[in-house]
Amino acid sequence: MLNEELISQFWLNAANLSFKLSDHRSLEILFPGIKNTDAGPDFSQAILKIDSQKWCGNVEIHINEKDWFLHKHHLDKAYDNIILHVVWRADCLERIAPTLVLSEFLTDKKLKDSSRSLKCQEVLTEVETIFFSDYLEDLVLNRMQRSINRIVKLNTFLNNDWFQTVFVILSGVIGGPVNKDAFEMLAKSVSLKRALKYQNADEVELLLKTLITGQKNRVLFLKYGVDPDCGISFKNHRMRPSARPVSRTKLFPLLIQKISVLSSEIFRPNYDLKRFLNFYNTSRKELLANGWSAALIDSLFINAIVPLKLSFAQKLGHKCDLNFALRFLNEVKIEENKIVTNWRKLRYFEKTAVQSQGLIELNNLYCKTGNCRNCRIGKHYLKDD
Repeated sequence: MLNEELISQFWLNAANLSFKLSDHRSLEILFPGIKNTDAGPDFSQAILKIDSQKWCGNVEIHINEKDWFLHKHHLDKAYDNIILHVVWRADCLERIAPTLVLSEFLTDKKLKDSSRSLKCQEVLTEVETIFFSDYLEDLVLNRMQRSINRIVKLNTFLNNDWFQTVFVILSGVIGGPVNKDAFEMLAKSVSLKRALKYQNADEVELLLKTLITGQKNRVLFLKYGVDPDCGISFKNHRMRPSARPVSRTKLFPLLIQKISVLSSEIFRPNYDLKRFLNFYNTSRKELLANGWSAALIDSLFINAIVPLKLSFAQKLGHKCDLNFALRFLNEVKIEENKIVTNWRKLRYFEKTAVQSQGLIELNNLYCKTGNCRNCRIGKHYLKDD
């Protein structure tokens, strides 16, 4: 049965394809864009060539062309920058943007065949295990080094205040993938030194809820050094209640209470894995007892504490041992998310966080953007293409 997700998956794999638009102009898809998992257009930052002109912007997907009006997109400013409307069926006289009608070029079966989640899935079982494992490890190291570079840059921006840097990065992980940037901005706006000085959990939670909901509390803003005119946009669409920004504020009082302990391990100038694993297990047990989920705790160590530890060493000119990250991740269970679930349907993987982190990096750098020709697996798959 046809649905928008099927068309979205086809579009995700449509780089370098060419079509004719409903007005007979030529369309070349240079980059299909980045898939949106929140409210707004289905794809952003798409790059298209229509006739000889290059277009950059948003793409919206529908089964029927008239769904644009049924969904009231014509009343939503978020859809003003649509450069292409991709539909299966043309059933509307009024066109709001250049329109691609896929049923004019594809049968139902061909659409389904072309909408495989991965272009290379037919040959994945042929890829040697050692080749795949080595590639995932390299992707993990690449991902970790990028995180380190970003943290070092953030620390410089924060005038080398490492405690505030730790607070910002940990806050971003608590925000989750969708609200990571917003929660980092939130943490930048709150003085950690003042929060540690006052040690008032209820006040901190109220302050964060005030900022998230866009309200004003000038007394709290002044007390915690918050700019009263700061504006931060948070996303709530398609999220479980426990993952929504206001719900996540409940985690901050304990985070602030424990941040000195976490920082002491981050700033420790050694890579004793046995000691670090003991710290991880002890912290995990305590956070679980205080209502944190196992997935969030693991993410906190994988995406914040380990890269922070390596960043601190690099910034101070000490040894930055990226292999320490690999050794630690090999001791942590594989993360469970949609990316990992989809890959595990296609071939067997070891069940550690090295595999999940590598697959996330693989998806974000190559699969998500259709950049198969620069992927080692893609080069293998496309070598005779």
